[in-house]
Amino acid sequence: MAVALFEFSDQLYRASLPGKIAPIAPLRTAVPGHILQVYEDADGLARSVAPFLAGGLRSGEIVVVIATPPHWKAFEAWMHRNGVDTAAALDRRQLIVLDAEETLRNLYAGADLDRAKFQKLGDGLRSLLGRGFVRFYGEMVDLLWQQGRLDEALWLEARWNETLDAGRHHLVCAYHRSLMESGSADAFLKVSATHSHTVLT
Repeated sequence: MAVALFEFSDQLYRASLPGKIAPIAPLRTAVPGHILQVYEDADGLARSVAPFLAGGLRSGEIVVVIATPPHWKAFEAWMHRNGVDTAAALDRRQLIVLDAEETLRNLYAGADLDRAKFQKLGDGLRSLLGRGFVRFYGEMVDLLWQQGRLDEALWLEARWNETLDAGRHHLVCAYHRSLMESGSADAFLKVSATHSHTVLT
């Protein structure tokens, strides 16, 4: 089914055609769901994601970040400038940060992503759910997309949907804006179909 994106002020809209256009809140105030965050550069990504992470920490929520080191440094720098003590959050295990490249490598058995290895990661993340509302942010699918491995990115999205109840927690997956460039329309439709919301940076 075709998906249309409309930008109006700071609100983003996602609609299935034909049908009614439904407003989607910006990432910093998004309702619980599986959110597709499309970004153009690291600065724009940090301006969108870091307030989302900071909001969770300030609300006493658990925050899990699976990001590349450069992106995490940008998020952390924004939060420090805005009075969020990430070191203290890490110490009390309210904030958990994993390297996206390393975590993705650990999901492979040979040349293929392995369901049992993902299950081990998923079990660890699910154990956090008993501690309250959790905000998850991940970039492993973006790494796969940028390596030309769309089928593997879609496989991973399906595993996230099986593992986490996105109606009760935030799950945000970032993709570079090349996902929306000419020639990638089919890929964008497939990826967006695995998400409940789309936010552009």
